[in-house]
Amino acid sequence: MMLKFFSKRKESPKTSFEDFLNEADEALIRSYESRDIRPFASYADPRLTFWLTDSIIVNKNLFGMRAYRIRSWEVIRKTDANVVVIKRLTHQHVRLSKQISMAIGDDVTETWSVDVTKKRPCIVSIREGEHLC
Repeated sequence: MMLKFFSKRKESPKTSFEDFLNEADEALIRSYESRDIRPFASYADPRLTFWLTDSIIVNKNLFGMRAYRIRSWEVIRKTDANVVVIKRLTHQHVRLSKQISMAIGDDVTETWSVDVTKKRPCIVSIREGEHLC
């Protein structure tokens, strides 16, 4: 019997934090699409989820298909307790005919504030646009 040992590749803190942001954003989009805050609730402060409940119900953004989303994150401020990032979500253009192509979702820019003092990061605020919180 032959045993194989694989070393676990340690993720850099940047990668795991970015993974957290991407997972949280996917959960937020699922919440908007289903009009149910539960998919996002485990990533955010309860006060934020309460505030987002109204926003989710009246949302008018079209997020398009996951395969066409282009998401980027920019850290604009970092302290021991908090990280402020700007999320930019755009969409690849889809060709409709020889001359016409268009994005199948709305572009979104948001500023997220994330508490990093706990074992797992926690999103404490989300604001539309780019803000230096």
